[in-house]
Amino acid sequence: MSAVDQSYTGFNVRLDGITVEGKPVHLPAEVLATINSFLDPKTMLITLTALGTKKAAGASSSELIRLSYREKSSLTYSELQSYLRSQNLDLSSENFAASLQDNQQLKVTSLDLQNETITYQQLVNIARLCPLLTSIDLSNITMTYGELQNVVQLLPRLTSFDLSAVTISYNQLRDFIDFHPRLTITKLPPTVMSYYQLRTILDKCRSVTYLNLSYTLVSYDELVEFLTFYPTISSFDFYRKEQRLLNDNSVYNNAVSHYSEGITNHQLIELIRKFPTHINSLHLRNDYTPNEFTEIISLLPHLTELHLGFSEGLLSDFSFLAPLTQLRHLYLSGNWTLGNLDFLSTFTRLETLEVENCHALSNINFLNSLPNIRHLNLSGCMHVQDYSPIYSRSNLVYLKLRAVPTLDIELETVPSSLPNLETLCSSLPNLEYFVLPKTSAESIRHLGRLTKLHHIVDLSNEPSVIDESNLRSIFPNRSIERPTDYNKYFLSGYMIGPAPTNTN
Repeated sequence: MSAVDQSYTGFNVRLDGITVEGKPVHLPAEVLATINSFLDPKTMLITLTALGTKKAAGASSSELIRLSYREKSSLTYSELQSYLRSQNLDLSSENFAASLQDNQQLKVTSLDLQNETITYQQLVNIARLCPLLTSIDLSNITMTYGELQNVVQLLPRLTSFDLSAVTISYNQLRDFIDFHPRLTITKLPPTVMSYYQLRTILDKCRSVTYLNLSYTLVSYDELVEFLTFYPTISSFDFYRKEQRLLNDNSVYNNAVSHYSEGITNHQLIELIRKFPTHINSLHLRNDYTPNEFTEIISLLPHLTELHLGFSEGLLSDFSFLAPLTQLRHLYLSGNWTLGNLDFLSTFTRLETLEVENCHALSNINFLNSLPNIRHLNLSGCMHVQDYSPIYSRSNLVYLKLRAVPTLDIELETVPSSLPNLETLCSSLPNLEYFVLPKTSAESIRHLGRLTKLHHIVDLSNEPSVIDESNLRSIFPNRSIERPTDYNKYFLSGYMIGPAPTNTN
């Protein structure tokens, strides 16, 4: 154990100073306050110990935070956002490269974007900030082939790549693999190609573990042959998700989905029987019988992601999902008759739960047993009466509590029992994305407690209780921007960025 580790238990942060290895380091109160909002104590201790008490006492909060982050080899998206705020850098800015100083670049080699949806411009700026990246999760970043090539040039040390969200033709995919032999391709995009073209790609790139076969022209017999020949494929699906915008409210809807028409329900079950270990992620249509659902689930106890939405009243009892205790992501939105999720109390690994417009759901006490939940969508759950289980989920970074379940239901139908905004904001310090519940204009001042918030949306209140003016008063040291590209941000709202850079 190093000297730093040994002295960690004696590390104190007080408003009058910091003690490192028994020696006081006196820092201004505003510096301490800034440090405490950006760094964990152990990271701060390592930085101060490396600097020494004399240099540490003379360093600014921005410098101390920068030095601490420069020693990290990996970052989460939340940590990246904190660093950007501390350095007054805006990841969405087209002038990011001009404002970025050499000593602000990071040495991280791995970045976990935590299923965060970011734009191509933000990705380019991440590459400029972290040029030594060897690994990055790109599964939620939609790119063209030209943009993909640019990103690879900006990250010359990149060794692994996820192509699942890239818009690319078969010829471009083949050329990309030929031009970048150093890259380990883990996921292929849903590209239109024949079975034999897919075989050609996989013969060139043996590292692929996931396939989306939505646009691949493949029969059941060919798929069986394919999975036998390529045993490294550990996950695949036939799911095709399309996006459409409804009316002028630009509500994102992903209900339009289907499988490759060449595979029947019976054949899919047969496929799962033959290759149960190949399937980690599954998107099921809503036209299976209860017995078929039960058999599919019984064959896949290791499943980590399941989409089973929009059953249109065909299912009411979802307890057949109880064996899936390894699930990390569960999407059940649009199941109007879903009324009981108590079986989730054993799903301790669950990180994402979407139950939007599950009108019959009234009890959410199961949340008390989900310590790892980070992404929660309860929009349109009209009959929930007690929201207190949310207050104990301090790890939440994404929360949707939109009051209106569908566009054709009047606002007056929302229940009177809604979450208390003050309690929400004081209980969820890590919240980054928040779709407001129905609330009063006076209560939004409590949003100021959400120091990590970077996207807020209000579709519950008419008129909206948020606007650029009151958000600037709530977040006086942050930038406020209203995005207009709903294809990228899915919902209208405001982006809350780091403090504007002083150009004077």
